[in-house]
Amino acid sequence: MLKDKKILVVDDSHEFSFLLSSLLKVHSIDVVSIDAPDLALENLKENEYDLLIIDYLMEPFDGLSLISKAREISHHKLTKAILVTAKKLESHELQEIKRLNAVYLTKPILPNEFYKRVTDLLEK
Repeated sequence: MLKDKKILVVDDSHEFSFLLSSLLKVHSIDVVSIDAPDLALENLKENEYDLLIIDYLMEPFDGLSLISKAREISHHKLTKAILVTAKKLESHELQEIKRLNAVYLTKPILPNEFYKRVTDLLEK
Protein backbone atom coordinates (compact mmCIF):
# COMPACT_ATOMS: atom_id res chain seq x y z
CA MET A 1 0.00 0.00 0.00
CA LEU A 2 1.40 3.38 -1.01
CA LYS A 3 0.38 5.12 2.20
CA ASP A 4 3.02 3.03 3.97
CA LYS A 5 5.79 4.24 1.65
CA LYS A 6 8.28 7.03 2.25
CA ILE A 7 9.66 9.06 -0.66
CA LEU A 8 12.52 11.54 -0.86
CA VAL A 9 12.27 14.30 -3.49
CA VAL A 10 15.48 16.21 -4.24
CA ASP A 11 15.40 19.21 -6.56
CA ASP A 12 17.21 22.53 -6.32
CA SER A 13 14.12 24.24 -7.71
CA HIS A 14 11.86 24.76 -4.71
CA GLU A 15 8.86 25.22 -7.00
CA PHE A 16 9.39 21.94 -8.85
CA SER A 17 10.12 20.08 -5.65
CA PHE A 18 6.92 21.48 -4.15
CA LEU A 19 4.98 20.41 -7.25
CA LEU A 20 6.25 16.81 -7.17
CA SER A 21 5.74 16.56 -3.41
CA SER A 22 2.21 17.92 -3.70
CA LEU A 23 1.32 15.42 -6.42
CA LEU A 24 2.29 12.63 -4.01
CA LYS A 25 0.93 14.09 -0.79
CA VAL A 26 -2.54 14.40 -2.33
CA HIS A 27 -2.48 10.57 -2.29
CA SER A 28 -1.44 10.54 1.39
CA ILE A 29 2.10 9.41 0.60
CA ASP A 30 4.81 10.40 3.10
CA VAL A 31 7.18 12.75 1.24
CA VAL A 32 10.34 14.50 2.38
CA SER A 33 11.58 17.28 0.11
CA ILE A 34 15.15 18.60 0.11
CA ASP A 35 16.51 21.30 -2.20
CA ALA A 36 20.24 20.48 -2.23
CA PRO A 37 21.99 17.21 -3.09
CA ASP A 38 24.61 17.54 -0.33
CA LEU A 39 21.87 17.98 2.29
CA ALA A 40 19.97 15.06 0.75
CA LEU A 41 23.04 12.85 1.03
CA GLU A 42 23.33 13.59 4.75
CA ASN A 43 19.62 12.83 5.14
CA LEU A 44 20.00 9.53 3.24
CA LYS A 45 22.66 8.38 5.70
CA GLU A 46 20.21 8.77 8.59
CA ASN A 47 16.88 7.80 7.01
CA GLU A 48 15.43 5.04 4.87
CA TYR A 49 13.18 5.66 1.88
CA ASP A 50 11.22 3.44 -0.47
CA LEU A 51 11.80 5.71 -3.46
CA LEU A 52 14.17 8.52 -4.40
CA ILE A 53 12.99 11.12 -6.94
CA ILE A 54 15.99 13.21 -7.91
CA ASP A 55 16.52 16.06 -10.34
CA TYR A 56 19.50 15.58 -12.65
CA LEU A 57 21.06 19.04 -12.96
CA MET A 58 21.98 20.34 -9.51
CA GLU A 59 25.02 21.71 -7.69
CA PRO A 60 27.42 20.89 -6.02
CA PHE A 61 26.86 17.50 -7.70
CA ASP A 62 24.24 16.15 -10.07
CA GLY A 63 21.43 13.68 -9.54
CA LEU A 64 23.29 10.74 -11.06
CA SER A 65 26.11 11.32 -8.59
CA LEU A 66 23.59 11.51 -5.75
CA ILE A 67 22.05 8.18 -6.73
CA SER A 68 25.53 6.67 -7.00
CA LYS A 69 26.44 7.97 -3.53
CA ALA A 70 23.13 6.66 -2.16
CA ARG A 71 24.01 3.19 -3.49
CA GLU A 72 27.09 3.27 -1.23
CA ILE A 73 24.83 3.52 1.84
CA SER A 74 23.90 0.02 2.97
CA HIS A 75 20.17 0.69 3.44
CA HIS A 76 19.88 2.35 0.00
CA LYS A 77 21.74 -0.18 -2.15
CA LEU A 78 18.43 -1.35 -3.65
CA THR A 79 16.20 1.69 -3.09
CA LYS A 80 14.21 2.48 -6.20
CA ALA A 81 15.19 5.76 -7.87
CA ILE A 82 13.77 8.07 -10.52
CA LEU A 83 16.01 10.65 -12.16
CA VAL A 84 14.04 13.64 -13.45
CA THR A 85 15.47 15.75 -16.25
CA ALA A 86 14.68 18.19 -19.04
CA LYS A 87 18.04 17.36 -20.61
CA LYS A 88 18.34 15.08 -23.64
CA LEU A 89 20.35 12.22 -22.22
CA GLU A 90 23.48 10.91 -23.92
CA SER A 91 24.09 7.18 -24.30
CA HIS A 92 26.67 7.14 -21.49
CA GLU A 93 24.13 8.79 -19.16
CA LEU A 94 21.49 6.21 -20.08
CA GLN A 95 24.01 3.45 -19.37
CA GLU A 96 24.80 4.98 -15.97
CA ILE A 97 21.09 5.19 -15.10
CA LYS A 98 20.73 1.52 -16.00
CA ARG A 99 23.89 0.59 -14.04
CA LEU A 100 22.48 2.35 -10.97
CA ASN A 101 19.22 0.40 -11.35
CA ALA A 102 17.26 3.62 -11.75
CA VAL A 103 14.72 4.95 -14.24
CA TYR A 104 14.23 8.42 -15.63
CA LEU A 105 11.41 10.79 -16.44
CA THR A 106 11.63 13.77 -18.73
CA LYS A 107 10.22 17.19 -17.98
CA PRO A 108 7.62 18.44 -18.39
CA ILE A 109 5.98 15.87 -16.16
CA LEU A 110 2.32 15.06 -16.59
CA PRO A 111 0.72 14.42 -13.17
CA ASN A 112 -1.10 11.21 -14.09
CA GLU A 113 1.95 9.70 -15.81
CA PHE A 114 4.16 10.71 -12.87
CA TYR A 115 1.85 9.10 -10.32
CA LYS A 116 1.53 5.95 -12.44
CA ARG A 117 5.33 5.62 -12.73
CA VAL A 118 5.69 6.08 -8.95
CA THR A 119 3.00 3.55 -8.13
CA ASP A 120 4.36 1.04 -10.65
CA LEU A 121 7.81 1.24 -9.05
CA LEU A 122 6.55 1.05 -5.49
CA GLU A 123 4.26 -1.89 -6.13
CA LYS A 124 7.05 -4.07 -7.60
